[in-house]
Amino acid sequence: MRKVFTFIISGLVFSQLSAQQLSPSASIGSTPGYSQEPGAKSNNLSGIENAGEIPLARLYPNPADDQIHIRFNEKMIGNSVRIYSLLGSEVVSHSIGGAQETIDVSILPSGLYIYSIIDKNNKTVVSGKFNKQ
Repeated sequence: MRKVFTFIISGLVFSQLSAQQLSPSASIGSTPGYSQEPGAKSNNLSGIENAGEIPLARLYPNPADDQIHIRFNEKMIGNSVRIYSLLGSEVVSHSIGGAQETIDVSILPSGLYIYSIIDKNNKTVVSGKFNKQ
């Protein structure tokens, strides 16, 4: 008897297959019956960029002292960066005008902060965290 259970979470499809359906060569994280053509781009949903991809944004240094620098993919110009405390209050807002921006965080107390890049439609494009020393 073949049992397949499929469910969808946030647009991702997961399937649970019976043990007989897994080949001896199948490994954790592989999808039975799926093969990718050499050189094909994968849809990487982990947030880790593939070697040839240009990241949308890169924040440094982390941890930060007085300033953070963010390098942007050209698609990000015109958006804004918002920094939030862990309590959810917005503490800094900055418009993206170029490929690299410097944001003064010297007035912020030490701690962990969340940053989000918000597009013109007020949707989060990229988010992450950084530590302020």
